[in-house]
Amino acid sequence: MLIEGHAQQLHSQATVILAHDHLLGWENILAMRQGGVTAKVIKLTVDGLDWHESGVREEVPSLEGWTRRALVELDKVHHLVEEHPQDVMIACNVADIHHAKATGKVALIIGLEGPRPIEGSLEVLRAFYRLGLREMQLTWATPNQLITGGELNDLGHAVVREMNRLGMLIDLSHLPSRAWTQALELSTAPVIMSHNACHALTQYGDTMTDDMLCRLAARGGILGMHFVSGDYIKPRHGTDQATLEDFIDHIDHARSIIGIDHIALGGDYFYITADAHWKWVKEIERIELLPNLTSALLRRGYDDKEIIKILNSLEKWIYE
Repeated sequence: MLIEGHAQQLHSQATVILAHDHLLGWENILAMRQGGVTAKVIKLTVDGLDWHESGVREEVPSLEGWTRRALVELDKVHHLVEEHPQDVMIACNVADIHHAKATGKVALIIGLEGPRPIEGSLEVLRAFYRLGLREMQLTWATPNQLITGGELNDLGHAVVREMNRLGMLIDLSHLPSRAWTQALELSTAPVIMSHNACHALTQYGDTMTDDMLCRLAARGGILGMHFVSGDYIKPRHGTDQATLEDFIDHIDHARSIIGIDHIALGGDYFYITADAHWKWVKEIERIELLPNLTSALLRRGYDDKEIIKILNSLEKWIYE
């Protein structure tokens, strides 16, 4: 009971931020409030339409026509804010996040999971920035114009430099290894792996090896720990769903390699059908359950300062 009371107080004091999320709507805003979440990166999953509707397409023409789709999704974010101005706001910098916390609002940081919507244009990238875009993942599960043969091409280099100039957060999630190294070394500002986990504990090919963790931290980067049970957070003891203990094992490992300052919360909540096989870590299956994580960290022996850093670590990567 003492731990639970302290966890509740600690969680309410923190500026809790999720580095990766897809859920939008009034119900999700209420869930964020219930979970004590101040802000989250809301990824406009425009690239996902092609993947879900018709499979991965390799043809260059399939890379066209995505700007309009992204604008429609972006309009949904702005419309939600216009409908509920006393409850939700768009955050473009750290000051906006602090304002949201101080006024009891929740903040949405607009991001893109994949660069298809900019359609190979720095001008379109800048236009999206003016509309509130502050974060972009350089690739996802479908081909895009920034990568050729597993490497950043000239446009990819130009996009990284322009995102640095604008002050946009660069997400290296899902990049091929060569492109990942190129972007990490090219960026003049810290980057993020918004939703990933430790390869040492799961052996899944897309997860972070200890060497990658060290290279990320050496450049000032941060790992947002994935919430999805399975390939990323592997269940132990023959169970079919990872537990909070499994999840914190990944935090333990990352802390031992790169320190607490480089660990954040990845989340990756998204819409699924009733028959989908996706599961999230037990007790944090939904965003409103996040106080359970604070309690579990206390029980594991993390102190208040460490827990606060995990809960709001992304704060310092959102540029002024």
